[in-house]
Amino acid sequence: EFVNIIVLLLLNLSVYACRDIIIDVKSNWNNYISSLIIEIGEYLNEIQTNSLEKSYYSQYIDQLCSDGNSEIISNYLVNFVNDSSVENELQIHLLNITESLIPKPFHSLMELSLDLGVYLPTVQFYESIRDSENYITNCSNSDSYLVISNSVVCYEDFILNEYVLNDHVESFDLPNEWDIVYSYEKNQNDNDKSKELTVILYGIPGNKYFCSIHKKILSLNANNAIKIKYVIRYKNPSTALVSSNRNLQGFGVLLDIKNMEYKTFDTNTETKKENEEDFKEKKSFDIDNEILGFNINKLKQSVESSNSDILTKIELFNEKLIDIEKKSSIKKKSKSSDILKVWQMKDLGLQTVKYINEFSSQTDYSVEDSINLLIDIVYNFPIYASKLSSLDISAYHSDFISTWYNNGLANRIQSNCIYVNGVKIDLASASFNVYEIIKIIQLEMISLNKLNSLNLSPELNAGVQRLITQIYDKSDKTSGDSNRIDVSKGAKYVVHFINNLERDSNYKRWPKTVKQLMYPSWSMQTVAKNLYTLLVVIDPLSKDGALLFNEIYQMYSQMYPIRFGFTLWCKDKKSSDEDYESNNGRYVARSTDVCVIFHLIKESKGIKFANEFLLVVSEQVLSQLSEGGIYSKQLSGEIDESTTLDLEVSMSIDELLQIYSSVTNDKETDTIKQSILLQNNPYYLPHYQYVKNVTEYLDSRGLGSNSYSFNGIYMPTSDISGTLMNLLGKEQYLLTQLVMSGLLTDKTTSIFTFLLEQFNSYTRYHPMIDESQPTYLSDLKTLNFVENEPFISNDINIIEQSYYNTTLLVIPINKFGFLSVKNYFEWLLDNFDNGDRHRVKILFNYLPLSELTVNEFGTFENQIDIPYEIIVLLKTFIRSITENSFTSSNSNFENIKVLYQVFDALSNISELSDSLTYLKEFLSSKLSLNLILSRDDVKKMTMELQQCLNIDETDIAVIYNARKLIISKSDIHLRVQDIGLLAVLEYQRIGNQIEKSIQQSLDFEMTSDKLWSIYSYIGNYQQNSKYSRVDIETILDEFHLLPRPYKIESGIKIDEMHYPFMFNLESISSSNLDIKAYFVFDPLSLSGQRAASLINLINKHLLIDVVIYLTPQLDISVFPLQNFYRFVSPSIYQPVYLPSDVPSFGNDRYIAKFIDLPRQHTLTVRIDSPESWNIQSINAKQDIDNLRCDQDQCGDKLTELTSASYILKSLLVTGQCYDYSPHLSYPSPPNGLQLTLSTYLPKNSSFEIINYSDTLVMQNFGYFQLQGGPGVWNLQLAHGRANTLFKIISNEDSYKSIKDGIAVTVKTFHDNIIKLKVRKRAGYESVNLLDESNANLNEDSNNYLDSIWNQFSSIFASTGSSKSNKSSSLTSFQSDNDKIHVFSLATGHMYERLLRIMMLSVYRKTSMPVKFWLFENYLSPTFKETAAIMSKIYGFEIAYVTYKWPEWLTQQTEKQRIIWGYKILFLDVLFPLHIKKIIYVDSDQVIRSDLKELWELDLNGAPYGYVPFCTSRQETLGFQFWSSGYWKDHLRGKKYHISALYVVDLQVFRRFAIGDKLRSIYDGLARDPNSLANLDQDLPNYAQHQVPIFSLPQEWLWCETWCSDESKPKAKTIDLCNNPLHKEPKLEMAKRIISGPLFNQSWIELDNEINDIINSVNNSM
Repeated sequence: EFVNIIVLLLLNLSVYACRDIIIDVKSNWNNYISSLIIEIGEYLNEIQTNSLEKSYYSQYIDQLCSDGNSEIISNYLVNFVNDSSVENELQIHLLNITESLIPKPFHSLMELSLDLGVYLPTVQFYESIRDSENYITNCSNSDSYLVISNSVVCYEDFILNEYVLNDHVESFDLPNEWDIVYSYEKNQNDNDKSKELTVILYGIPGNKYFCSIHKKILSLNANNAIKIKYVIRYKNPSTALVSSNRNLQGFGVLLDIKNMEYKTFDTNTETKKENEEDFKEKKSFDIDNEILGFNINKLKQSVESSNSDILTKIELFNEKLIDIEKKSSIKKKSKSSDILKVWQMKDLGLQTVKYINEFSSQTDYSVEDSINLLIDIVYNFPIYASKLSSLDISAYHSDFISTWYNNGLANRIQSNCIYVNGVKIDLASASFNVYEIIKIIQLEMISLNKLNSLNLSPELNAGVQRLITQIYDKSDKTSGDSNRIDVSKGAKYVVHFINNLERDSNYKRWPKTVKQLMYPSWSMQTVAKNLYTLLVVIDPLSKDGALLFNEIYQMYSQMYPIRFGFTLWCKDKKSSDEDYESNNGRYVARSTDVCVIFHLIKESKGIKFANEFLLVVSEQVLSQLSEGGIYSKQLSGEIDESTTLDLEVSMSIDELLQIYSSVTNDKETDTIKQSILLQNNPYYLPHYQYVKNVTEYLDSRGLGSNSYSFNGIYMPTSDISGTLMNLLGKEQYLLTQLVMSGLLTDKTTSIFTFLLEQFNSYTRYHPMIDESQPTYLSDLKTLNFVENEPFISNDINIIEQSYYNTTLLVIPINKFGFLSVKNYFEWLLDNFDNGDRHRVKILFNYLPLSELTVNEFGTFENQIDIPYEIIVLLKTFIRSITENSFTSSNSNFENIKVLYQVFDALSNISELSDSLTYLKEFLSSKLSLNLILSRDDVKKMTMELQQCLNIDETDIAVIYNARKLIISKSDIHLRVQDIGLLAVLEYQRIGNQIEKSIQQSLDFEMTSDKLWSIYSYIGNYQQNSKYSRVDIETILDEFHLLPRPYKIESGIKIDEMHYPFMFNLESISSSNLDIKAYFVFDPLSLSGQRAASLINLINKHLLIDVVIYLTPQLDISVFPLQNFYRFVSPSIYQPVYLPSDVPSFGNDRYIAKFIDLPRQHTLTVRIDSPESWNIQSINAKQDIDNLRCDQDQCGDKLTELTSASYILKSLLVTGQCYDYSPHLSYPSPPNGLQLTLSTYLPKNSSFEIINYSDTLVMQNFGYFQLQGGPGVWNLQLAHGRANTLFKIISNEDSYKSIKDGIAVTVKTFHDNIIKLKVRKRAGYESVNLLDESNANLNEDSNNYLDSIWNQFSSIFASTGSSKSNKSSSLTSFQSDNDKIHVFSLATGHMYERLLRIMMLSVYRKTSMPVKFWLFENYLSPTFKETAAIMSKIYGFEIAYVTYKWPEWLTQQTEKQRIIWGYKILFLDVLFPLHIKKIIYVDSDQVIRSDLKELWELDLNGAPYGYVPFCTSRQETLGFQFWSSGYWKDHLRGKKYHISALYVVDLQVFRRFAIGDKLRSIYDGLARDPNSLANLDQDLPNYAQHQVPIFSLPQEWLWCETWCSDESKPKAKTIDLCNNPLHKEPKLEMAKRIISGPLFNQSWIELDNEINDIINSVNNSM
């Protein structure tokens, strides 16, 4: 009986025969064992923090070249045996070398970076650079050599020749920006070396030849008069080659369970044909009584009911299994996945987290066990779902999740994110990239290591970290957080209001209560309250001023609910005492004159007449700028391009007075004119006093011309139309919140004043207020130029405060510099008693005079260097003051008063020579100190100062607690108010919290230098980071959700926190630099799968504390995870349900391994790779779109193992391009602008530049995408219309300018993102890029296309290979215009089989040469091989195109819908720019007519033509949804077209930006999951009202589903579209429909012909 039971068990288990799938991704880069040396070096270079020490990288090179290490490494490189154990040995040896170089926490990050291959692109980058440089070496040892002054110096020549550098002393080439420069010992004195020579060493550090050269370079630098700038560039020795490719990690693999409603697999590969019933029998098993893999019901059913003994024993066996399951607490997942009903899915999220939570609460299991169970569930959810759906959910669990979503917490902490010390990483984003996460953690480590180096107390250290997160937390910002300027102070009589909503009769019908704001509205709420106050500053004689004044008057007349006010700009570029310009008696008017006349009219006639005067003036100004005026001269080129930036109008005084007369009816203007010209009539003095008052008001508030203030939010721009509405929306929301909170009521007297009191407000505007990323200097001790200068302090002996705020004040030797110092001391004296301690150093920006001058006799005469003389006297004076030797008083107050008086006097002296005289006379009898300072010393200090601060000789700079403020205009000085503003800003931003932290930490060792360092650290913290931050710990603490320790009650672990679905994984390391990662995610989502993959990677490998919050969805109606998932990383996934002896498939770290999957599913492979990866399949024996099992096998070659490989073909270069032309109100994308990415070649290279890929700039965010790879690329505007109209104006992110483009460096798996700025060339501002009607621009269009594609070798379009092929590319382009271009795509072996037949039918029927453009992303390796054979046999061409779905465009998750999207959304950027037309043909079509007819069909200006749906088959008319309901109403009589065949005029498509329009419409619709059911078809039909469709003749597409049999003989193409009535399999339909007398060859005959050709070729091979 026992044997019988075992037999039955084996029968039961036989249905669970294993199914294993493994998938990997490789690069096409050579893999060298020496790569490890390079990768470690790159890592060490990146983590360097202390500039005062010798770099980690340089120390590493020295260590590698030490005698013992060099011998060991050389042996590895020369005698390498291809064995993974050898690589491991070398890695261990290299890690041991670095152990003493870097802090301990960085070691785990380095090991993970090596395992994950973070620096693999960098290794290939150096290979690419070396290949492009093409240095010809005839050295006996080619593995190590030098390049000096562009010449190769061999090893022997350098080592044996002591004077080898002498031949190169005249050449001092600078290294490239991507080079790493070796840093020498800091105590090595290079100060006396006036020359610097760049020496580049090629080789691998550690190689004995490399090390010999390295040591000699160090020796020469130490002993030679020439300073050597020593650069290392890697060159892998050929003996160190491991393989021609390298396996990659950092990607996920999804096996989606495929919907098999229609059979889409290729039966040609089946060993046994299955009918529909056979397939249905493979339904999943009943698992209601399944325990630990045993299906008890099935066992009972297989035993006769009369055999009660065996049934009893089965029942006993069942009880035993239940007991085992209870003890193990592992409720075994099902080996199948039942189809759940909708009501069974509802609580799946809660059931999942409850299951994991209950498991973790048992004392037998750790949190780590729970996490492993979590990973197992999200990786294999389809076979857990049924079991989970049976769990009971209590209100206790659902209430907690509801609380998370409903109490505002979910709005503040976004789910599906990781927060690394507050840095938010979006797991749901298409740009998810594990390499970027590693970079974020690396930056955090570097930053915290630097913080630790400040040696702060633990409490203060923690306080600084909290402050950083608070400062950079931008998660909950409104306009209330905007800085506001109190423009009301001093505004009386100089600000003129046009209206008052609370008093004017125009608004008497409007509601008078602020509660109106709480009513829903899709526009501005109209309330008779001055909710919004708009004040504009206008220069009436400028273009911007005239436009601004006109715009506010238009808004006023249109009853905008805004109070409008204005003030005039009354400053002139010319001094008021200069004579007026006269041209034959025509005196040119100034802004002052407009102000005077305006005030004259206002005082005599009233504000209404004065406003009318300004309106007429502005109209006159704008008329001068219109046709025939200045604007026309710009376009014609009469006015230089630079003048377009600041247009002013030449209006005469007489013209102004004419306007005055027309407005006031006063014809007597001679007196006014004379008064204006002479400014001496006492009667007009009040009007000039008005001008003075206005100027003083604007200066005191810091307001500039042609700018505006909105509720105190100052905008230094005249672009009111582009910015005001955004501000208005934010302010309305803010005011609504204030009304709802009860803070703002109808009793509020002045809403403007109320807002200033509620939020940050300042008395004066300065650009520093709006600096989003202020510049901060490094530690004081790194600033050599301040080392010997004394501090002046306002020490008032406050014992509790032992540190000072530090200011460095840098001034030029002129009156503005002296005035700045005087103002600083004035501010210091005014704030002497407020309790703050300050210290300041005065530094001088030296501009020397010529040292010698040649007189008329030809001899030299001495010239006094006045600036130098003044500097020496002032330095001596300041040092005397600080040493209390200048005055008898020891009072700092008195000393500062003396300093103030001296600089006050200097600021009032015009000539420097007089300043020098004054100083000599004032100081001659009072100085006891004689300071000796040479001119060279002063010059040297000034050079260091200017280089460090990046300033010119005339600039003024103030550095307050490390924050730098530059005043670079020579006529502006540092004002008293600005000094105070800078101090207040820094105190509010940083100082206040630091002060609290110091007090709380009782840090009595705080010093001024340390305070500076804290400011510097916080200010420089991720200044260039694109990552947003969230103060997550503070938020969690508010809701009492921070993790707390467990306590044990009755053997059960109880977590005292208030959220049951939280797991706390503490690191085993105590030195993790206080980094913590918070995971917040829904486990039943792709984000959850990604998150689960990273938990152990971050916690176990990087030794970082991890806290997990599970936030499942409350109401699920669609099965959440219809896939199996694996993530490939060093953290290898171990299934919970399998034994420890899981089969190995080589190096498992590089394989996505799916073990023991259910057999009944048809699966399709989808790669979840970093956004920048372009990967294609290269090896798969099975159909990776339809992975199936039959009765005999489930894998490759009669095995249960399925394998597939992918290759990384290229890395994307993406970016945003904006047009910054001055005639635009604000930067906008130049959609349609053509860009090319070509190889970057250094000067010495003999290679030709090759265009590698090209694209268009999209309207959507100015996005562009290009195919590249590791190396340096040249990004340019395409020759022709693009670079005729535009030019690149700036290169952000440190990209070096190269010719007409920018150098783009690609050396990582992330951050290949470019910010490109362009502007219109002079004279083309009004020319539309997409309007090609301009004959002058078009006459050379053919030449320009020839030039672009003359050497085109694009990875977009390659025939058989993606490598460059100049001659074939040239030939291809020259003949492309004579071909018909056919586009198609397919996925899966069946559709590829159909695609081959479609291609053959096109070739047979078409009278012109044909070139097929196939979308590569989903094609199998098998298809590409057979397509190449067909191309060779039949003579047609095949090219492959690819594109990566942009992150910003709404994503699709189902593979079929993704393919549909590629079919329609990217037609403008998918093909090379020279392709003018394309015909899309579905893969399941057969062509019966010549496509030349369709190719030459006139589309009547439409961008594309589609065939309308047939309506002749009566039995399917009921399925034509477009004939009724929504679609009928939307189409409004237009036809609904089928997307199986269409013609695209790419020239029209691009010219009218159709791609941008379609993407915009799609993005709006796709957010609704129920829209665009047939994406590729519904989208163009929906968009017909914006994008017209030309209806092709009906006979161009016949489909049996919709077209009658009578119409078939006329059909020019036959499409095998699915039939909703009988759902006939595609291949059976093809064999039936495409046969008979209508066809020269049946489908079967075409299929056999192709198979015979392929088989014959394969057999011959």
